[in-house]
Amino acid sequence: MKKYYINGRAFTQRLTGVQRFTRESIKELDKICTAGEIYIVLPKWADIEEESLEYRKIRIVRYGTLKGNLWDQISFYNYVKRQKGVIINLTNVVTIRKPDISTIHDLTYVKYKQYHTTIYGKISAFFHGLQFRAAIKKGMKILTVSNFSKKEIIEYYNYKADKIYCVGSGYEHILKCKADYDIIDKLSLAGTSFIFSLGSIEKNKNFKWIYEVAKRNPEYIFVIGGGSAKNHAEELNPENIENILFTGYISDDEIAALYIRCKAFIFPSTYEGFGLPPLEALALGCDVICSSVASMPEIYKNSVHWIDPTKYNYNIDEVLSSSTNGKEEILNYYTWKNTAKRIYEAIHS
Repeated sequence: MKKYYINGRAFTQRLTGVQRFTRESIKELDKICTAGEIYIVLPKWADIEEESLEYRKIRIVRYGTLKGNLWDQISFYNYVKRQKGVIINLTNVVTIRKPDISTIHDLTYVKYKQYHTTIYGKISAFFHGLQFRAAIKKGMKILTVSNFSKKEIIEYYNYKADKIYCVGSGYEHILKCKADYDIIDKLSLAGTSFIFSLGSIEKNKNFKWIYEVAKRNPEYIFVIGGGSAKNHAEELNPENIENILFTGYISDDEIAALYIRCKAFIFPSTYEGFGLPPLEALALGCDVICSSVASMPEIYKNSVHWIDPTKYNYNIDEVLSSSTNGKEEILNYYTWKNTAKRIYEAIHS
């Protein structure tokens, strides 16, 4: 039986979209794989209680003391090579010397370098470029999360379509959260009507749109979860925006509460390979206002309210008055169970 080894360093990293994709996909893979077929390789230093992962069929091994990318490119590579197994990377990492099955979530690092202007961002973009080229030249297969990303990979690298597998993403993790409504009182949102968004420092998240639209809709408070005014200093001057509130770090349980209580969730990104937060919001019954570019129209179809992320003259009530439909179809198709099934079929195809 061929053995597959998944890069487990995602379990040691801050939980963002690609780490969520990795962890949730593995949970579902454990339910459908053959015992002893799939292994997760963790660094020896990983501060993880293996019992907490609760896998029945997937086995966990620890190897290597190197840190960061050195662990991916040396320790992980050496271990799998000795086992004569197949490497699977589910984050944007590619093991350059053995890029068997790699996941390229999007091409932001190589096509849209304007989003990565810090020294760290430039180094990361350069290194991702090297890794992606290795996956294209030497890899067996590539996984990605949307047909939009698949098309970009094909066109940018002149790559074969039949070697790229679109596996999607899912939302079930958000349903397992216990909504922490204390965050409503903590942020003084009780009795208010607020618009919610999730923030980060990446330029493609386009928080300038929220800044401009907040000025035009003073009756609403615009809550940016996970971000801070410092993160968005170039786009936002918080002293001049009375109805924008940055929360800083918030837990998944607090995020769930904000999804449930908000008037609407806004996702104004200019570029996404998938765009997971709107799916989470839909799953919790939230009205979603979404950017009509990149992968989002493919994923969300008629289930959300669309906006042009380059235009700001929007009245929120007018946007929300447009009709939506097909939410259940979206939620039935994009599940972690289906993602794991597609990954499993791809590695065995």
